Amino acid sequence: GNVALDVARVLLRDSAALATTDIAEHALVALAESSI
Repeated sequence: GNVALDVARVLLRDSAALATTDIAEHALVALAESSI
């Protein structure tokens, strides 16, 4: 797969949607606190 597309998908999802995935807790917190 294309890593850039995977990164874009993660950055475009809100933290509530990401919380239902297997994303690492520290990554979820970092994204939730980010202004991205």
